[in-house]
Amino acid sequence: MAMRNKESRKKYCGALASARYIFWFKCQMFSHVLCGLGVRIIYRLFCGKVAEQKKLRKLTNADLAKMTGYRKKTIEAFMCGARESEAIARAIAAALGIEL
Repeated sequence: MAMRNKESRKKYCGALASARYIFWFKCQMFSHVLCGLGVRIIYRLFCGKVAEQKKLRKLTNADLAKMTGYRKKTIEAFMCGARESEAIARAIAAALGIEL
C-alpha cells in the first residue's frame, strides 16, 4: 500500500492501532468466558463424583449436610449448579474423603 503523504499514513496507523485494540479487547472477553466455562465444567465433574459417592454410600443431601455443617438447601443448591462455592466444595470433598 503506497502512502502518498503523512496525513494518510497517520490515519492508516491510527485505524490499525484501533483495530488491534478492538481485537485484543475481544480476546480478553473471550478468555474470561472460557475461564468461567472451565470453572463450571470442573464443578459439574465434581458434582458427578459426589453423586457417585452418595449413591455408593447410600447418603442423602441431608446426610451430606450433617457431615459438612452446611444446611440441606445449601447442599442442594450446590449439587444442582445454582451455587458455585469453593468452600462448600472443599467441605464436601473432606467429608467424603475425595479429591477436589
